[in-house]
Amino acid sequence: MSNLPSSDSLLPLGGDPEGDPEGRDRFADAAVSGQGVGKWSHPLRVWHLPLVLIVCVVAHQFGSLVGFALVGGVVAYQNGQMTEQLGISDDEGGLSDQLDRANDAAFGQIIIIASVVFGQLALGLVALGAAFLSPWSLPQRLGLTRGHWPLRLWFVAGLAAPSVGMLWSLILQNFVDDSESLKEMSEVFASIGSAGFAVPLAVLVGLMPGVCEELVFRGYLQTRLVKAWGPLAGLCVASVLFAGFHFDPVHVLGVLPLGFYFGWLAWSSGSIFPAMFAHFVNNLIGVLAITLLPRGETGELIENTEDLPVAVVMIIFSVVLTSFVCLVATIRQARQIGVDSRNAVP
Repeated sequence: MSNLPSSDSLLPLGGDPEGDPEGRDRFADAAVSGQGVGKWSHPLRVWHLPLVLIVCVVAHQFGSLVGFALVGGVVAYQNGQMTEQLGISDDEGGLSDQLDRANDAAFGQIIIIASVVFGQLALGLVALGAAFLSPWSLPQRLGLTRGHWPLRLWFVAGLAAPSVGMLWSLILQNFVDDSESLKEMSEVFASIGSAGFAVPLAVLVGLMPGVCEELVFRGYLQTRLVKAWGPLAGLCVASVLFAGFHFDPVHVLGVLPLGFYFGWLAWSSGSIFPAMFAHFVNNLIGVLAITLLPRGETGELIENTEDLPVAVVMIIFSVVLTSFVCLVATIRQARQIGVDSRNAVP
């Protein structure tokens, strides 16, 4: 059911929003949600979306490699400079080897940051470039619009995101174990957190994917798919593609419900900004949990609450409860906004 006026009441004479700037402006909110868009006189093109997605994947991998190369070059240069300044040769008591090991440790901690930054920047630039070629304005093509949700609901919806991931993790852990790549990433995050950079890392890993990945999957892909195929098909395809982008099979399964949640936020609100904020909050909480929660003698996170300090258990319980309450509130308020919008249509 449509939450906005019908397409006949929004379209200019001739029914082609791409040929009328004022018509495009009237489609600002409906561009993301697909509600009230209806059928246009010319069918929307979707054949180019797989090509854009392939370019995004290649750009992301290339950007990550660039970050890897830059960090490796800097570490190698600093190692050489330090060895030269101290006058250390390769056969002097193994001190050069110790410096190499120290730099290798620093390299392992920095590489994830460089890979995230450069990879995500490349991803976002592709989305911006592809949207720039569209006849629609950049904000409308990517869903960077005000939408029709109040700002307070953006905030509540963002806080609800961790509960989606937590609830799904409780189910998924009964069927699959963490993959080796996820364990390695957790170890790298933990080592960076132990060095005192937990909060900056969490903000970075939350902000970069929260902005750049949403520009691609909810902004560029879902916005067009919803308008071309309808909300259900468009949202589902974009969410599956988002999950598949994470490559690791266990990770793909883990983020799939979050992809649907982010997609629903963008569609229901008429803007990708709530999805961006929700993505940021989810990643922020996840990284903080990995880096700050106590670990056992084996280095793995302590999962039994009986072995955790009472203060830590209380914090976890508060976060989970707050997030779940926000999820319920988001669903209820979104439904009410939809009802009010339908009742407002003459």
